[in-house]
Amino acid sequence: MRQERVRRPAGRPRPGRLCHPRLRRERGRQCALPQSGRRCGRPVRAFEEDARLLQQGEVDRRYRILRPGGETVWIYDRAWLMRDSDGQPLRLFGIAREVTSEMLERQRLNSTLQLHRRFLESALDPIFVVKVESDDTFVFRYNNPAHRQQTGISLEMIRHQTPDALLDKAQAAAVKAHYRECVQLKRPIQYEERLALPAGARDWQTLLVPVDDGAGRIIELVGMARDITPLKEAERASREAFDALDQLGQQLPGFIYQYLLSPSGEGRFLYASRRSIAIYGATPDELARSDTAAFNVIHPDDRESVRAAVEVSAATLSHWHCEYRVRHPRGHELWAEGLATPERLEGGSVLWHGYIADVSERKRLQLELEASEARFRRLATVDMLTGVPNRRYFIDCLEDELARMKRHGGKACLVMFDADHFKRINDTFGHAAGDQVLKALVHVGEQWLRGSDVLGRLGGEEFAILMPETDYQGALALSERFRRAVADLLVDAGERVVQVTVSLGVVALRAQDSPDSALERADRMLYRAKALGRNRTCGERDRASE
Repeated sequence: MRQERVRRPAGRPRPGRLCHPRLRRERGRQCALPQSGRRCGRPVRAFEEDARLLQQGEVDRRYRILRPGGETVWIYDRAWLMRDSDGQPLRLFGIAREVTSEMLERQRLNSTLQLHRRFLESALDPIFVVKVESDDTFVFRYNNPAHRQQTGISLEMIRHQTPDALLDKAQAAAVKAHYRECVQLKRPIQYEERLALPAGARDWQTLLVPVDDGAGRIIELVGMARDITPLKEAERASREAFDALDQLGQQLPGFIYQYLLSPSGEGRFLYASRRSIAIYGATPDELARSDTAAFNVIHPDDRESVRAAVEVSAATLSHWHCEYRVRHPRGHELWAEGLATPERLEGGSVLWHGYIADVSERKRLQLELEASEARFRRLATVDMLTGVPNRRYFIDCLEDELARMKRHGGKACLVMFDADHFKRINDTFGHAAGDQVLKALVHVGEQWLRGSDVLGRLGGEEFAILMPETDYQGALALSERFRRAVADLLVDAGERVVQVTVSLGVVALRAQDSPDSALERADRMLYRAKALGRNRTCGERDRASE
């Protein structure tokens, strides 16, 4: 007699059938997630019904579990519900895997992004971000507070807008041409432009940096701009003034002059306008007697270069152009720019017709702009924690060295190393102590490595050393000295002292290597050193490696 099937109420699973297959296997290995595993904050029952799974038939989730040994790990779980012919839950199928390293990497990435956001928000230079669409359309995505203040364009005004929506037709075309050039070249470019913006018409010098997606496609452009309106206005005024010297005369911001240099080397100003007092603190009459009053106030570090430029111009009859510092008799220091055209007179004397102006403000802006560009270049090439080259710049150095070997031959080696048990250091002493350990490793490396060697941080606790003009045995010897120096290192971590060791992998570069293949071989040796007990150097030609 056939037994009647008992119909269960809708939504209630058959006892024991909703156990995840992988969880059943884990339970058999005493990992026992259904029995003794715990999600962070609450217990997990082996046959717990998931309302969302029953409603949707499929669920995708990430969560943490606490293993019996006390270790917390992240789990990615994707499950499907099978129903019987009556639509009742019958069986749960799923895939689960540990994703702890992926989640930690995501957390580190989020921390880095937050650091970048804080930098952008606090930067004194105007910064903007442009998204590059697949159809080569450019869409503004962000501008920082400095950009909003200096341009008069708020974040709401610029976000999701194209250059055509913000600028007139001619300006938009010029801006897009610069953006296209940066995308095509796939490298930073710098240019000057004059734009009519809500804050008024201003001159800008812009450094545009492309950002790729890792596969080589440019997806964003990051721009850093400097307002150089005073500088450009000063340049325009200088050009206009020099073109009309004979008409402007005493109204010029600088002074016009005629300077005579005799064959014996004695110089004097045949003519100087009254503005000479503002530049040199000397009257036209004093300058007419001798050039001593002018040269005496030139900064001692610049005086010889000014004299040398005058001598070259006299010998070749080339235009004289010089920028130099002046210590004015009234106590202040200024930058002067001199321009002059020479002609040779009968008897061998040389006469210059020229113009000298105070360009202190322009020079100040120029120096500030150069310092800003240096900071930006440093951000693009240097690891901000340790101060050594970052992964991208190190790989560029490695690529250059391989290209040199292909052209000219020679020897070079690559070393990869990382801190042993670095996760344990972070977990025990905190991430601040871990950062101090990484800085200490770099400090030791800078003391023991040679000036030609390049030490770079590839990421996390992993570093690499490029050793040009070094054979395999030499690289092993240097690596061992470095390893022993680190083993003797004690890092101050607040109330406690941390001792750290490193494992190293050494390979000799080959002319046919690519950066990836060379790093892969060195990485294998590094992990061989780990497998052999850590705190050791493992080379590609070692018997243990073989």
